[in-house]
Amino acid sequence: MGEMSDEKTRQALQDLNVRLHHARERERVRMGPRGVGHGLPGSTMGMAFRIAVELVVGIGVGLGLGLAIDYGLGTAPWGMIIMFFFGAGAGVNNVFRAATVLAGGVTPASGAGSTGQPPVGDDAGAKPGTG
Repeated sequence: MGEMSDEKTRQALQDLNVRLHHARERERVRMGPRGVGHGLPGSTMGMAFRIAVELVVGIGVGLGLGLAIDYGLGTAPWGMIIMFFFGAGAGVNNVFRAATVLAGGVTPASGAGSTGQPPVGDDAGAKPGTG
C-alpha cells in the first residue's frame, strides 16, 4: 500500500511541476522581454502618468527655485523666468529618458554607448581614471 501511495504522490508532483512550468511560461510571454505587461492598460497609464509627472515636477522645481532666488536677491522676475527654462529643460530631459527606456533603448546607467553596444578599443576594459 505504501508503494502505491508513493507512486501517486510522485505522479501528482510531476503533474503539478508541469502545470507550474506552463503557467510560468504563459506569464513570461505575457510580461514581455523586459518584465513589463505590454498588453495591460494599467502599465500604459502608469507610464503616461510618470512622463507627465516628470515634466510637471521639472517645471515646478524650476519655478520654485526661481521664486526663491527672486525673493532672496530681489531680482524679480528674472530668477523665475530663467529658472523656469532650466526646469523645463530638466523636465524634457527626464521625459526623454523615460521614453527611451519605454521604447527599449539603452538605460542611462547601463554604461553602453549610444548604439547600445559596449565600448570597443584598447581601453574598453580599463577602469575610469586609470588610462
